[in-house]
Order: sequence, then structure tokens, then C-alpha cells
Amino acid sequence: MATFAARRSPMRILICTIGLLIAVSACVETPAPRPMAPSMPSVKSDGPLQVASPAATPIDVDGELARLRTALMREVPGAILDNAENERVWIA
Repeated sequence: MATFAARRSPMRILICTIGLLIAVSACVETPAPRPMAPSMPSVKSDGPLQVASPAATPIDVDGELARLRTALMREVPGAILDNAENERVWIA
């Protein structure tokens, strides 16, 4: 019996190696896909400049702020809103 425990079969080594590779691959984090860069036109055109992505469009900050405040008041009826003066004092 002692000689059987000391001897390692090739099948046992193969199974242990496959198990180790599976464990290591489970611990490795997959990289996030890179966002594709917007393609620039290769030829200059005389026409109007086209917007490449929605992120490049201007945002109406005041309108978004008002929309978010009304949504907040609708979802959280007892919300306490500070004014800009109190926020500046708190930040400083």
C-alpha cells in the first residue's frame, strides 16, 4: 500500500493540472470592453458639422435640475432642501 500512495499516475497529475487551471481562470478578472472611438471623417466637407455622439450635445442644466428636483419631491415628500447659501457655508 505504501508504494501506491507514493506513486503518482499521469491521469491524476492531468486532472490536478486541469483543476488548477480552472481555479486560476475563475480568479482572473476579465477586462471590460473598450468603448469604440467615434470615427472622424477622412475627407473635409463643406457641409454642416454632424454630431458624433449624444454626449457631445449641449445639456440644459437648469431644465435638468428642475426636473430632478420635481422628481425628488414626488418620490420623497418629506425631503429637506438646503439653499445655496447654506451649502457654501457647509462646504467652506
